[in-house]
Amino acid sequence: MPGAASAAGVVAYDDVSRLLIGEAKSPWGGSLLRWWAAGLAATCPDEVDVVCWIPASMPGRRLRGHDHGQVLAREVGRLLGRPKSRQLVRHDSIHQTGRSRSERLDGPSLGARAGASGRRILLLDDVHTTGSTLRTGVGALLGQGAAGVHVRVLAVVPDEITTFRADSARRPTTT
Repeated sequence: MPGAASAAGVVAYDDVSRLLIGEAKSPWGGSLLRWWAAGLAATCPDEVDVVCWIPASMPGRRLRGHDHGQVLAREVGRLLGRPKSRQLVRHDSIHQTGRSRSERLDGPSLGARAGASGRRILLLDDVHTTGSTLRTGVGALLGQGAAGVHVRVLAVVPDEITTFRADSARRPTTT
C-alpha cells in the first residue's frame, strides 16, 4: 500500500468471507463486526495513537442504519486501548459496492480532518479490492501531517494481495 507504514488483511476475499462481511455490515451484524474487530486487532502494530476508518457512503449508512467502519474502529480501539477518531470525511455519496474495477479505480473523494498531525494512525476498511479507497485515505492523512498510517482490512481480493503489501515498509502477512 503506497505510503502506508504497514498493511495487512485478516483473510483473503472469497465466497465465505464475502458472506461473513456482508452479514457483519448488515443492520443486525453487530456481533459479527465485533468478531471481525478481534481479528483486525490481532494484526495491529503497537505503535498507533488513534484508530480511524474509511467512512461509509451516505447510501450505505442509510441502507444499514450505521457506518460499519465506525463500529469496527470503536471495537478495535477498545481492544487495543486506543481512542477512535473520525479522521476522514467523505465528500461524495458514491459507494464502491457493485462498481466495475475501472469505476473503482477512481475511488471516493476523501479529505482528512484536522487532528492527524504528528499522530500514528491505524486506518481500517472492510475489503481491499483495487486499493483506490485506501490510497486516497492514506494520502489524505499523510497530507494532513500524520506521522504514519498503518492499514488493516478484513479481506483482500486474492489478485491484489501482492500489490496490497508490496509498497509497505513492513510486510505483515495476509492469512
